Amino acid sequence: MFSDKLSNLMKLYQISNAQMAKETFLDPSYISRLKSGKRALPESPEFLDSIVDYFLRLAESCNNEDQIFLMVGIKTPESKDLKKRALYQWLNEDNLQEGNLDHFLESLGRSFAMPSSLPAGKDYKPAEESFHYYYGDEGKREAVLAFLDKVIASKKPTRFKLFPMKIFLG
Repeated sequence: MFSDKLSNLMKLYQISNAQMAKETFLDPSYISRLKSGKRALPESPEFLDSIVDYFLRLAESCNNEDQIFLMVGIKTPESKDLKKRALYQWLNEDNLQEGNLDHFLESLGRSFAMPSSLPAGKDYKPAEESFHYYYGDEGKREAVLAFLDKVIASKKPTRFKLFPMKIFLG
């Protein structure tokens, strides 16, 4: 969430709401509401450029740009333009449409590092594809049992959380 990201960046540089307001020409109470999550980031946040510029200036003056991009989850870009774009996109990613496939793939790419090549001595065998469809309450029970069977068959310690969709749908 934007509020968590803003709060963490402000903690990293020990910035008060008043300091941020002075540098970005925003009201300190508005910054407080953004930080706490009481106010969502607008769809087209015009002020986000000034926030990004401020954090990049701070990072450059403290000589610790790597810390910001460690939070972002990427290697520190070479050019100032790429740094600004990366930080802006990271702060604004909550505003992207949930159905945006590019955004989904980009976030997956940041989460999982793909090896450049397979480990030596191991043969690659694609997994067998099979699909099962489950319908209704009985189907939900069958799906959970099938899932648990696969977890047991893996013989690895596994931690997982299950949430029924009914909680999220209404």
